[in-house]
Amino acid sequence: MPGLLESLPPKLAPPHLTKARLRLLGHALIIAALLGGFVLHAAYNLPHHAIDHDGTHYLCMAHNLVHHGTISTQRTLSPNPWLDAWRAPGYPSFLALGVVLVPGLTEQTLPGFLRAELLPLKKWQLGWLLLAAVIAGAFVWRRTGSPWPGYLSFALIAYSPALIYFINRFYSEVGAALVILFLSLTLHRAVRRPSLWAFALAGLLLAMGALTRAALMYFWLPLTIYFVLLAWRGGLPRSKVLAGLALFTLTFAIPVGAWMARNHYNFGHWILAYRGGQVLDIRANHAAMTPKEYLAAFVYYTPWVYLNPLVQESSTPGNDNWNPPKHQKLWGVDLYQATLGRVLTMDDFNHLRVQARGDTYEMKGQDTWARHTKWLGHYTVGDAHSQKVAIRKILADPWRHLLASIPLAWRGLFADVWWVTLPGFACLFYLGVSSLRRRDWPLLAFVLPAIFLFSFHSLITVNAARFNSPLVPVLAVCIGLCAHRVARRWLRKRAAKEPSDA
Repeated sequence: MPGLLESLPPKLAPPHLTKARLRLLGHALIIAALLGGFVLHAAYNLPHHAIDHDGTHYLCMAHNLVHHGTISTQRTLSPNPWLDAWRAPGYPSFLALGVVLVPGLTEQTLPGFLRAELLPLKKWQLGWLLLAAVIAGAFVWRRTGSPWPGYLSFALIAYSPALIYFINRFYSEVGAALVILFLSLTLHRAVRRPSLWAFALAGLLLAMGALTRAALMYFWLPLTIYFVLLAWRGGLPRSKVLAGLALFTLTFAIPVGAWMARNHYNFGHWILAYRGGQVLDIRANHAAMTPKEYLAAFVYYTPWVYLNPLVQESSTPGNDNWNPPKHQKLWGVDLYQATLGRVLTMDDFNHLRVQARGDTYEMKGQDTWARHTKWLGHYTVGDAHSQKVAIRKILADPWRHLLASIPLAWRGLFADVWWVTLPGFACLFYLGVSSLRRRDWPLLAFVLPAIFLFSFHSLITVNAARFNSPLVPVLAVCIGLCAHRVARRWLRKRAAKEPSDA
């Protein structure tokens, strides 16, 4: 529309429509269309979705926190539910805040609360998702100086199938996505313009992230090293960075330390949540893959109907209603049978499958954890023992463990629709290398949390697509930044060719 009006002859164009006003009107229409599309997208996708096992845990914890002041997954009307460390408290606390602030939710009893559709609480999360999309889009707009990459990043976050999926089911991934994005933006601000409040907020956000995603607890050390290096060789004011680092550590350590001290007092272990040993043991089992299973892993972890013969078991979180009975042919050609199907058999997939069989790598780890828990009398003690067993397995053959990380890293790339996450991760790693080469320390600080989490999950966990879905907002920002770079280079090359053509 702006282009049509600007092309009108001066006598035909309305005198009050200057170029600046036309540009402003065009952006207003685009923003209105994006917001209207977001509302329609949410209205279509939010209602009428059942809440499954994980979601009931988080909702139960939120309800018990509001009504009893206790972090507990116990489904009881008792005023004193038992304490547990079944799951981390970050996301349930976020839901509890929504229960308190959204009218009509505090009056519901726990059985009714777990059976209800809870659309108001979904809208509470949706509002935060919209805020995150707006802030991310504004950040890209300001950094690039162009609104179009900002619009792209906004749309990729606001219309993300995976994030809507997690909002519907009350999974902690949506809470982690918000925290990781805000942490990345705060780190960018703290390095670009160091200030005590930015470092303090970064520490608090990292604590919230660790209480939502335990892997972020281990990010404190590399981030501290990064800050120290910036103060030493990065040209930033040492006194301000070191003072900020002390404040960053304090605001991180107090919430995380308080929760871990609570668990140590009640269960005898300094833990954020109980399942670290179980996950690590399952991960250690994957190092036993045979060469043919190693090839099968790349196929099994690829959610493409034209390649994966068990594609119905590996759909990504965004594919809510997508459950094909088997893989499909592409233009009459069976790509799997024409390629790796000549080498692999269906038996090569047996140990990789998630829960379809009792002898899979995952079910063996879960069964081992259950035996340890039964023998040792409590799930926290059993989990600690499973962790020791897993570490012994890894140290026995660390090179096979590292080798198994490659197909598992491939698995983690499919955290949302593949045509978003595959270029998104490519942009993430490109910006990480580019920021080092250009000494763009604020941009490196922005991408560091996402790079750390992806690497951590590839090395320590089975790196399911769901584990990396919280990185979608950061990936959307990276796509916007890279799209602007590509467009700028194309325009420069085009401008350089014009004089020669003339």
